[in-house]
Amino acid sequence: MTDPVVSATVQLRAAELAGQLGGQWNYLTTCGPDATQIKALLIRGQEEGWWHFEVACATDGWRDA
Repeated sequence: MTDPVVSATVQLRAAELAGQLGGQWNYLTTCGPDATQIKALLIRGQEEGWWHFEVACATDGWRDA
């Protein structure tokens, strides 16, 4: 089984590279028990200036994470 935080980190690194090339990266995730870690990673990366993220459609699970 793939660690969801590692998976999100890989996806976000790909997003960073896409941004450097003038692109955009979309990442979809489920809101299982690891949503808190993924959300924390996204927020931390944005606060540190690594990327910007937007949530287009959020479930209660994502908002509660």
